[in-house]
Amino acid sequence: MEFWFSRASNSATRAVSLSGQGDAQGAAAKAFLDPENRRLFLYVYNLPPPPPGRTYQLWLIVGGAPISMGTFGVEPDGRGRLDTASIPQFEGEVTVAVTVEPSGGVPQPTGPMVLVGS
Repeated sequence: MEFWFSRASNSATRAVSLSGQGDAQGAAAKAFLDPENRRLFLYVYNLPPPPPGRTYQLWLIVGGAPISMGTFGVEPDGRGRLDTASIPQFEGEVTVAVTVEPSGGVPQPTGPMVLVGS
């Protein structure tokens, strides 16, 4: 994690802790938002694999509007990561969330939220 974090560490980088929700209460994640380089790094821990035919999808919620940041899976031990590019410009508070969605992802969240943080 140190290598990836060092790439995202500048004065504008924001760290957001995400906590597990529902059936994933034992899960946790850390997101690093780097608005200067328009990147988001997500590190997930203790998240069970999604059901067959489903995937995890990352959302950046700005002003109440969810924006898909991509899909990802997890290792058998529940670890996963996602490095995204092209996050939108934003000011103020944002929420980072992960939902369970059909494989390939969806344009708007439809499944249960398993991780969330602001």
